[in-house]
Parts: sequence; structure tokens; C-alpha cells
Amino acid sequence: MNIMEELLKQIKKAAESMLRDATAQEKKGNKAAGLRARKASLALEPMLKEFRKMSIAKMKGLACLLVVVSLAGTACVSCENVDPTDLTEANLPVKSIVCGHVRFVPTGKDPVNAGVGLDVNIFYGQKDDKGNVEYALKTVKTLQYGYFETTIGCPVGQNLEIKVECTAMSQAEASKTGSSDKHTGNTYFHAEVAKSVTCGTAAYFPLDMKPAAYISTPGLVQP
Repeated sequence: MNIMEELLKQIKKAAESMLRDATAQEKKGNKAAGLRARKASLALEPMLKEFRKMSIAKMKGLACLLVVVSLAGTACVSCENVDPTDLTEANLPVKSIVCGHVRFVPTGKDPVNAGVGLDVNIFYGQKDDKGNVEYALKTVKTLQYGYFETTIGCPVGQNLEIKVECTAMSQAEASKTGSSDKHTGNTYFHAEVAKSVTCGTAAYFPLDMKPAAYISTPGLVQP
């Protein structure tokens, strides 16, 4: 039995004891059981802290264990999926860089600066055994010329599934149904790009936003 297994065994034993005594106090008014439950809860605290420390260390080291099998002259890589909320710079030493530009052409505005100061939503996570992804979210602001950049912690030797999207409201020309006349009004622009990114690399996401919905007046021909 390794150290983690032994720790989990102790946590389970202490937790079961605490719950048993806490239930006895709640249902039967057993004061002695209540005292034992409180002592057990105090004993659990350092064990839970140790579990968190060991869990993070395992993720860092790590999250991907490289085992070289010399008998066949091959290498076997065994990796674990990580909870998306733990894919941070603080928890994982290797970073993936996510960068790009937001560009669009609203009516009456300089397209060079139109994409400045917008929220860019970055969804990231890992595929599970069934190919599903539970995404976490990080939001950054666009800078000059609509440029954005951030880093995301990444488990060694694995891929991140990343979707980057941006939405903005501005003015654009649209046609009314059955008419060739142009109408300028409020318009939602949107773009989304998805990629699979190898840990430790950089990926560029070009967000060239197009009109997604004309909302100023009814009867407009929608994109």
C-alpha cells in the first residue's frame, strides 16, 4: 500500500467514525458521541490538508508519468486527466499560450481600433475517456489592435481542448425583407475558433467577427 492509499484509508476511517458519532448526537442526544465527533473532525483537518498537498504534487509531477520500458526498447506514457479548475499557472508548471486578434468592421468606426477593450472568453479542458470535455472559463480583455494573450496551466504530455469566442454590439448595415434598401442599426458581431493545443506550445486564434444578429428593428434579413 502506497502513502496516498494509506492516507485515504485513515481519512475514510476518521470520517466514518465522525459521522457515526455525529448521527448519534443528532438523533439520540448522546453528548459523549457529540464530543467524539468533534474530536474526529479535528483529526480530519490535518489529514485533508495532507491529501490536498499530495494531490497537487502528483499533478505537478506528476500529472504525467513517463515510464521507459527498456526490454522492448519502447516508451510508455501514462497520463491522468486533470480537473479543469486545476488547470492554472499556480498548480501546473508547464504553460500553453493562447493568443490572437479580434477583428471586425462596424459601420462608422475605425476597424483598426474597433476590437479594443472587448471581452474574450477562453474555454479550456481535457477530453475524458468518452471524448467529452468539461470546460473551465477564463476571460481576458483585448489590447491595442484587438490583440489578446494569456497562459493556461497544462499537464505535461497532454492536449487541451480550447474554444475562444468574442461577441460585441456595434452598428452595421442590413437589408429589410423584400427590399434592397439598407438600414444601419444595432448588430451583434460574433466569432468562435476551437483548437486542440499541445501542452507547452502556443496557439493563435484569429477571431474575425461577422454579424450574427441584427436587432435594431424587426423585419431585417438576418445573417
